[in-house]
Amino acid sequence: MKLLSQSHPAVQLDIVVGTSAELEHQVVERRLDMAFVINPVGDAKLAVIPLGIQAVTWAASPELELPRNITPQLLALQTIIANPHPSPMYRQIIDWFREDGIEPEKICRCTSVTLATELVRQGHGVSLLPTPLIQPHLLDGALQSLTSHRPPTPSRLYCVYRFVEKNQLVDAALLAARQIIAQLNFLSS
Repeated sequence: MKLLSQSHPAVQLDIVVGTSAELEHQVVERRLDMAFVINPVGDAKLAVIPLGIQAVTWAASPELELPRNITPQLLALQTIIANPHPSPMYRQIIDWFREDGIEPEKICRCTSVTLATELVRQGHGVSLLPTPLIQPHLLDGALQSLTSHRPPTPSRLYCVYRFVEKNQLVDAALLAARQIIAQLNFLSS
């Protein structure tokens, strides 16, 4: 916000949190000017600007006593915590299972990745979470990473906005976002 306010002091930001699918739809419907989303579906009206790859990790509480090497067959027996359909997180999780011809038995839908992380940390289930977000919990042992013979599809972060509304403010917001992302070291190229 500081970076954007330096070049555009009159701009007032409204920050909206939601699933990527919801945010993308709101941009298409002109309820938001731009959004930062994971693996967007895309729309002919939208510019879709790639920003980088966000690593994801299957994570569980050590309390669940799961083996570190997992398979879709093993995880299908656990409660899977995911954003609701049609979110990218949901698609990534379901696709990972379906590549082995499996459907998870129980899915807990949660619209907040932060809350999903907390539910996993407390042992209520497992989830595919952004690695940079859960890194502190992995380091302090509150969460453990689970590995698979077939890693999950990575998350790709994009900026989306309507083509017809590209202007200096959109360029400035995108530049500020790129600088913040680089400072946080949240993505890889």
